[in-house]
Amino acid sequence: MNLTKMYSTIDTHVDGEAFRIVTHSPIGLTSTNIVENQNKLNQSFTQVKEILLNEPRGHRGMNGCLTLPSNHSDFGLLFFTHNGSATFKIGALIATTVSLIETGNLEVKPNGKYKIETYLGVYQLEVEFNRGTVLRVLIENKDTEKLVQDNWVVIDGGRRYRIFSLPEEIPAIEMDYLTTLKRWGKDKVNELNLNHEKYDGIILVENKNLDEYRTMTFENDGHILRSPGIDSTMALLIQKDLLNITNYNIFGNSISAKKQHNSLEIELKNKVFITSVSEFVLDEDDPLRNGFIIK
Repeated sequence: MNLTKMYSTIDTHVDGEAFRIVTHSPIGLTSTNIVENQNKLNQSFTQVKEILLNEPRGHRGMNGCLTLPSNHSDFGLLFFTHNGSATFKIGALIATTVSLIETGNLEVKPNGKYKIETYLGVYQLEVEFNRGTVLRVLIENKDTEKLVQDNWVVIDGGRRYRIFSLPEEIPAIEMDYLTTLKRWGKDKVNELNLNHEKYDGIILVENKNLDEYRTMTFENDGHILRSPGIDSTMALLIQKDLLNITNYNIFGNSISAKKQHNSLEIELKNKVFITSVSEFVLDEDDPLRNGFIIK
């Protein structure tokens, strides 16, 4: 054994989407400017990011978060993800805030309002917290728009999603049809990539009732999002021009959203779950020390 580095994390999931919050690592960031720090994290620390995200310690669905002090907010948050996944994740804001509260690293505020500084600006979350349990999380979306052509929706002025209705040849978004759904998603991803479209995901939609839908989201490398998807839920709410929506995934988990005063208020039906508090080590003699990904 030749152990040279140690990493500490809090692992969580938000309705099935996994987040790894780094609490100790060799990542050194000295700037007080969060945009500069995010750019440095994007361009450097490749080995650290691979160790924390890749198998055997992680997997393709793992998302990384790194907290920093902030002069303007309760804390700053940086993001790192696999190629093919949107760097910014609203779920990361929620996962980190709730995890820091539940582990005693963030003060419980009487009004439940927290500000998080990111490279896209400051976001505010309202957390309903009672007797050690987070009951509800509300977040206001900044800038979402529907593009008239071809069912495109843009979240936060940047993340682009293409929405498709469930084709007749697929009976439902259910586990019984997973192979067919995966094939459909792979074909659509290849089609958009061949056309050089810039996008973050494809959302396949099955209408259950008036304001209830089941969706499957494919990221731009074909990976299937395990959560119903906060972005997907907001995109569907805007595209369908609804006031309220409940979005289910293939496993039956759901996210509810409602629109108020020309903004989006996102309410999680299920709370964030902490799955582990972990320490990882790097053995320089390990031939797979940087990990690997099998898609």
